[in-house]
Amino acid sequence: MNTIFKTTGLCVFLFTCTPWATAQNFSIDYPSYQKRNTDALEISRIVRNDTATILYMDAYSRLNYWIRLASELSLHGVQSGKKYPVIRSQGFELDKQVYMPASGNVTFTLQFAPIDPQDRTIDFVESNNEEDFRIEGICLDASVPKKKVHCHLAGKMANRPQTSRLILIESNKNTRGTPWISIPVRNGVFEYDFYTDHEKAYELICWDDLLNGCWYPITFFAENGTVSFTISAIDARPPYRIETLNPLTTALRLFEAEGEDKFSFDELNARRDTLEKYGRFESEAMQALWKKFDQVKDNPEERNKLFRERDRLEESGEAFTEEAKALIKEREQLFSEKSNLGNGTSLATPFAGGTIYPENEGGERTER
Repeated sequence: MNTIFKTTGLCVFLFTCTPWATAQNFSIDYPSYQKRNTDALEISRIVRNDTATILYMDAYSRLNYWIRLASELSLHGVQSGKKYPVIRSQGFELDKQVYMPASGNVTFTLQFAPIDPQDRTIDFVESNNEEDFRIEGICLDASVPKKKVHCHLAGKMANRPQTSRLILIESNKNTRGTPWISIPVRNGVFEYDFYTDHEKAYELICWDDLLNGCWYPITFFAENGTVSFTISAIDARPPYRIETLNPLTTALRLFEAEGEDKFSFDELNARRDTLEKYGRFESEAMQALWKKFDQVKDNPEERNKLFRERDRLEESGEAFTEEAKALIKEREQLFSEKSNLGNGTSLATPFAGGTIYPENEGGERTER
């Protein structure tokens, strides 16, 4: 158990060693869904044939945090009303606390019985408990979306072994209240075909940076064509590179380059680093709160109480020292001036003003 599939070759080997290897398969990559109650689970592919249904899954959380999946989990056919219990799990031991490695990601597969042909959508349901994992309205349509824009995203990580996931979100939107797309990073590389009807600005954000509360959004425009990325550590200069022939993204990169000297965040970053080094960025109340987290690591209910207190401290401003508040205000002012120069277009900013987390961390069973 707890096997993490590393290569396509291994997956092919497993297919040849199973009863459903000879059946004719058709697959759905990155299936869409209507709603879910967690960010900790993603379905990257569904393979269907007349003998089995295979879900290729990813579990995400922080290093040494755990995720548990119940053996009673099943798929529910929306049209047929049928229930398809899980038959086999490979790479993730069910009914056990599976702790996350340094990458914060465990890749695994779940096998179910064949789906009734009349089922066009299915629900992933861990159990009848409403707080358990649910992904509803999973679309089984394998056809290519009929959209005006097809933007192919491809890239690699430079010295970022901890990054196993990217977030794709509309520019200048908050991850707490805006739907976003999860893009897996496999062995330091990623690819994704993004379909949309509008040439808008979007951002890529490294999931691990977002969890740490400090990230550098990578801004590009959704246009027909390919955009290639090289993403480095957040403190690298530059933290990323973009290569493309797409006109809007090319114009954005040129514009940003012209504004780097006038709107540099380096000095603000250095000041923040100094405050954090000497424990003068977060308030005493916030620092004390973080220490309590280690004391209740295996108590989800108590951890949730602490997360709620963290949110209260941040919203009230009590999470930061007066020096930090002044620094955050300067950063917001500089970013506002930079954005205004770009006529509202999101330009990359080296750090977020404060400790900001996504709504659902997926680190503990009850963090939904």
